[in-house]
Amino acid sequence: MEAGEYRRELEGAEKKAESNKDFFRSLKFLKKRYGRVFVNFDEPISFVEFYQQDQKDLVKGLAHRIISGIHRCTVVTPVSLVATAILASRRRILSRAQLEWSVKKIAAYVQIPKPDLEPVLEGLLQDSILLSEKAGRRTYYRVPEKAALSLDYYKNNLIHHFVADAILATAFMVSCGNHRRKIVKKSVLEKQAQSLSQIFKFEFSYEEPFDARVQAAIDAKVMTRVQDHIRLNESKEAQEQLFFAANLLANFIDAYWICSKKLESALTKAPTRKVLVGVLLDYLKEAVLSGGSDYPEIVSKSLAENAVLLFEDLGILVWESNKSKLKPDKKDELRRIIQILQECHYGR
Repeated sequence: MEAGEYRRELEGAEKKAESNKDFFRSLKFLKKRYGRVFVNFDEPISFVEFYQQDQKDLVKGLAHRIISGIHRCTVVTPVSLVATAILASRRRILSRAQLEWSVKKIAAYVQIPKPDLEPVLEGLLQDSILLSEKAGRRTYYRVPEKAALSLDYYKNNLIHHFVADAILATAFMVSCGNHRRKIVKKSVLEKQAQSLSQIFKFEFSYEEPFDARVQAAIDAKVMTRVQDHIRLNESKEAQEQLFFAANLLANFIDAYWICSKKLESALTKAPTRKVLVGVLLDYLKEAVLSGGSDYPEIVSKSLAENAVLLFEDLGILVWESNKSKLKPDKKDELRRIIQILQECHYGR
């Protein structure tokens, strides 16, 4: 019901205070059917027990525990499956057969039955979140640019299942570069994956060790271990799985890359944190309009805010007398982040 308003807030609009007039106006929506609502609860957290176990970084530890609980009890909905399938495709357009196949693969990965897509597609088409076109006997579904952020919301409800795969896939593609046989030294791959995990620590929370994720990729016949190297299997399915996983991270890569590149310039125009986020949001919008990024969903306030959190956490960005400042001795760290993300952007 609130998808449109949520999208506008992500694009930078202020949250509107609700009035009695809005309440009565909203009653008309009660006549419409929006599908099912799931309300699940994870195990309760005893603050006393948690405090006794983890006093080192209580707030961060509690935040991760809450996020893990949300992930455990979040229902994988058919809309999220469709959103993930189509946003993970390179061109953001799939035939009905391709969409059915991709949803089936994703559903199997998260261990749920493949849903009936008809009512899902009907709802998304009705709300103009997807568009359909026919060519010959085939029906194709594509994402209109204005709806990408709405569809991305549904993808993000599911992405925690794939974060470790997405980081590994992106790190692998960047690390092996143009090597014809798609092979990379395991230590190089691990270093690249760790760098990406650190950059996106305010976006994702996952605890799967690197070795466990590599072994899972080997067990799934996506990758093979060759002495101290990791190689991509030559099968078409292995390559498709690698590209699928990497594409899930693509919009995050572009958003952080642009924010990193434009940070120094943005700080000259931003006396406060709120203004800084707004300026970075404008740079993200400019990148989409100018063709600097193929992902309209990067125009997201939450991505800009989390990028600022990263810069603050790394000590790159500091606030003195309520004014923003780029720390001179941290410029090399900023350049390092820009380089990592730039290689990921072009390495896709």
